[in-house]
Amino acid sequence: MISVLVVLAISLLVPLYIHIQPAVLPDPTSLPHGGLIPSTVERVANITGGESLLYYKGDIVTGELTGYLTGFSPTTLEITWRVKCPGECRILGVREYQGDIVGVNLHGTLFRFSEGKFQWLTSLETFKERPGFLNDIVIVGDMAYFTDSFISRDPALSMFQKFYSLTPDGRILTYNLTSGTSAVLTSNLVTPNGIAVTPDNTTLLVSEGALYRITRVCIKTGEVVGHLPGPSLGSVDNIRRSGTGEYWFGLSAGRTTTRTLHDVQSVLPTLRSLTTTTSLLKWIFPLYTRIFAEPARVYKTDNSGNLMLVLEVPTADTRA
Repeated sequence: MISVLVVLAISLLVPLYIHIQPAVLPDPTSLPHGGLIPSTVERVANITGGESLLYYKGDIVTGELTGYLTGFSPTTLEITWRVKCPGECRILGVREYQGDIVGVNLHGTLFRFSEGKFQWLTSLETFKERPGFLNDIVIVGDMAYFTDSFISRDPALSMFQKFYSLTPDGRILTYNLTSGTSAVLTSNLVTPNGIAVTPDNTTLLVSEGALYRITRVCIKTGEVVGHLPGPSLGSVDNIRRSGTGEYWFGLSAGRTTTRTLHDVQSVLPTLRSLTTTTSLLKWIFPLYTRIFAEPARVYKTDNSGNLMLVLEVPTADTRA
């Protein structure tokens, strides 16, 4: 009975603590050239869990958590084609390579999509320590760099428990698309998510979402060489660099201007232990999100590195 009361008390007090302790994040109105554009947001119907976006042969392509690779018109927003990948597949990051699409399957494999067909490039046995959550990808030359948010963990744990544990076992993996060789470039990251590369192809930018930072990694050595300067935006999901050198960041709802469960876990070890070893997190986090969630936002940098708020979507979940 006492344990039930303790859990109930925590579930009520944690959202309140989160709400009254704001994180130190930028006021959108104070950002250089800040503004909300456009004022309305059009939606593509019937896409489930679309993660990253890719402009490909005149269409916008997204990978769906249902395992579909889907293309839609950038003008009409109507779906023009859709192909289901075989087996257990949840598609996250996608990039173009030599006229084909290369992407990551959340469950731990890399694929290539060519002429309407899927080809698996890696298997679950490719890496000594099995990937737990492949998230995003960038391609430089013939080398694919992709994020593994955490090494495969206890299957009894929920996805929330795995992703928000703050355990530094995330990695950047590599796969040579010509030779087929693979390697671990960087280890000891905390839930690495989005990944992009600098214009000179020397540095990877990786979002460590649970730590509210963009980490800079040397592409040759895998060494962490710093973090993107400027104020924390919150928990960045994907990162994309435009053809003009700007970086775009997608922030999911509930991860922006108020203190999130990530922060609480980092300062309250007891709560962190509870939320990562019990089912408590399953219903605390949704409760917090419903009561205190912020709108999803999209930021970008200009060529001087200044931040710009370009889009705000109420009650949405924004990727990139």
